[in-house]
Amino acid sequence: MFIIFLELLCVVPFQMEEEERKCKAAIEEAEKQYSEISSEIKDLDIKSKQFEELEESYLSISDDISPGRKRCSFGQDRSFPGCLSNVQVEWDEINAAWGQAALLLHTMAQYFSPKFQYRIKIHPMGSYPRVTDINNNTYELFGPVNLFWSTRYDKAMTWFLTCLQEFAEFAISLDRENNVPPEKSLKLPYKIDIRW
Repeated sequence: MFIIFLELLCVVPFQMEEEERKCKAAIEEAEKQYSEISSEIKDLDIKSKQFEELEESYLSISDDISPGRKRCSFGQDRSFPGCLSNVQVEWDEINAAWGQAALLLHTMAQYFSPKFQYRIKIHPMGSYPRVTDINNNTYELFGPVNLFWSTRYDKAMTWFLTCLQEFAEFAISLDRENNVPPEKSLKLPYKIDIRW
């Protein structure tokens, strides 16, 4: 009996050490999983905040651009003198302005044809002007447009500005040919920076 008791005394501590090792391994595994889950939660929190910011940005844009209206707000720098922020401009007015600008650019380009290479065609059609690019694709330069359907309108504006820039460069070179003094030569009031 004494021998059995001694064997139990030797076996029990060994079993306890084994149990302790298993518990420590289980604790380490749980801590590792906790760390991974915490990291995933932090990532999800960051993505959630980014999503909320995008949603707020979208909502503010959709408030500013609504069917039939476009808000004229050019920021604090007042890049365009005389424009008041938060002024509602109707699409009819915007379209009429584009129509007038298209008519003017078209008329000037036609007047200097064939000397001015008129690669981009401007089609002044009242309040519904269009622009044909160098690949013969035609885009509408009138609205209303919304956030999701503005690509064609954006391309029309970009091609219009490209044509305006080309005409300005042509007019400046014409002034140089005719020895017009630099202070009397054509100079656009704002730089045209087109990024494709």
